[in-house]
Amino acid sequence: MSVVAPYQAFRAKDGKMFILAVGNDRIWRRFCEVIGRPELIDDPRFRTNPDRVRNQNELERILQEVFLTRDRDYWVNLFLSNGIPAGPPVYDMADIARDPPYVNKYVLTEANHPELGTVKLVRNPH
Repeated sequence: MSVVAPYQAFRAKDGKMFILAVGNDRIWRRFCEVIGRPELIDDPRFRTNPDRVRNQNELERILQEVFLTRDRDYWVNLFLSNGIPAGPPVYDMADIARDPPYVNKYVLTEANHPELGTVKLVRNPH
């Protein structure tokens, strides 16, 4: 169980994942307004972070239902434009292929091969 809630990955309508990090009660209040669920602000199960942590399973269920109404990019853009920590999107292989700057910076590395010359390889995670 987390010490902050919600602070985890969620699935959006398009099946893609994103990370959400609501780290304090001030962000919680803004978050509830932004997702169109202001009634959650004063819900006794979720009013403070300790309340949200204690009721994390129920909170996750409610939020997951909300996030299944829109695609990942909608949610990430909405949150970031409203000062709510979110993202980066959790990429699948198709997303990586569509984002060359990401691939070149984080996924691929170059190595010298004695016969092939310079080749691109998948970088080891660290």
